[in-house]
Amino acid sequence: MRPDAGARGRTATTLAVVTSVTALTPRMLRVRLGGGGLADLRAFPGQTVQFLVPDDGGAARRDYTVRHYDPESAMMDVDFALHADGPATRRARQAEAGQSVEFVGPAGRHWPDPTADWHLFAGDETALPAVAAMAESLSADSPVRIYLEVTDAAEEQRLAATVRRGPARGTGQDLGSRTHSHRAQHSRPAARAPCHRSARPLRPRVLGPGTSGTAATACQ
Repeated sequence: MRPDAGARGRTATTLAVVTSVTALTPRMLRVRLGGGGLADLRAFPGQTVQFLVPDDGGAARRDYTVRHYDPESAMMDVDFALHADGPATRRARQAEAGQSVEFVGPAGRHWPDPTADWHLFAGDETALPAVAAMAESLSADSPVRIYLEVTDAAEEQRLAATVRRGPARGTGQDLGSRTHSHRAQHSRPAARAPCHRSARPLRPRVLGPGTSGTAATACQ
C-alpha cells in the first residue's frame, strides 16, 4: 500500500524493547525491537525513526531507517552503521536483549514511485538499509539499478538482486559518474540519492538538474 503523499508519520515517542542483536557485517548491526508500542505503527519503506540516546548527561537524537517492520508480530528491524565513537554507535554496540529504547516516528515522505519506468538507488554503506528496504518493496517486474559503495568486501550484504562487482572505492569511475551515466541512457527513472551527510555531494550528480520526466526522490 502506498502512503498518502501528505502524511509525514508519527511524532509521538514510542517505548520498545530490544529482542535481539545481530552482526550483519563488521560495521553493521541489526537491532530487532518489539513490544506492544509497535503494534499500531505505520512504517513504509524508506521512512526513519529518531532514537533518543544518552550523550554526556543529556539525550541526543539520531535518525535511522526502518529496515523491516512486521505489524502482525509487532517487530521492527533497524540496521546501525558503526562509525566513530558517537552516542548512537556506543548505544548500538551496548545493545542487548531486554533493554528499553525510545524513538520518535516513523516519519518521512519519500518512497519508491510505482509509476516510474525503472528505479535507481545510490549511496554508501550508510544508505544500504534504506536502499534495500525500498528495493525490496517494489514488484518483481520493476527494473532496479543499485549502486552501493562499501568500505571493503567484508561490508557487502546479500540483496535480492543480481550483483555485479565494480571497482573498489577510490579507484576507477566514481559513484556519481556511474549513476549519472546510467540515468542519462534511460527514460523515466525514480532516483534516490543517499541521505548521509558524507554522501550529499552526490545528490546533484545522481538526480540531475531537474531532468524532464524524472521522478526524483531526495532525502527528507
